[in-house]
Amino acid sequence: MNRERRVEVEGSQNDLYYQIKITNYGIGILSDEIEKGLIFTDGYQGELTHGENRTGSGKGLTFVKRVIDRHHGKIHVESIPMGNHEDIYGQPYLNTFTIELPISQERIT
Repeated sequence: MNRERRVEVEGSQNDLYYQIKITNYGIGILSDEIEKGLIFTDGYQGELTHGENRTGSGKGLTFVKRVIDRHHGKIHVESIPMGNHEDIYGQPYLNTFTIELPISQERIT
C-alpha cells in the first residue's frame, strides 16, 4: 500500500532549553508502546509496523533516547490517528517527537 509520508522539523529556544519538534505523518505508535517506553527498547519494532515491509532494525529511537539522556534532555512522543479511530491498522497517524535539550550544561566526560 502506498501512502503519503512526510517529516517536518522545527526548532525553537527559550531561556533553559532548545526544543526540536519532529513531526512524521505515517505509521503510528500505540499509546501502550509510548507509555511503557517500549519504543526506546533496543531492537523493538512497533506493532503497527508489522506487515508494512519496514526495513528498520529497531535501534534508531534507542540511540536517540541515549543521546538525549546523556545531554540531560527530555523527549515526549505523541501519535494521533488521523483516520478511522476504530481500525488502528492501515490508517495514517500524526507522530510528534518533541525533544528538549538544555541550553547550557556541564561538560560531559
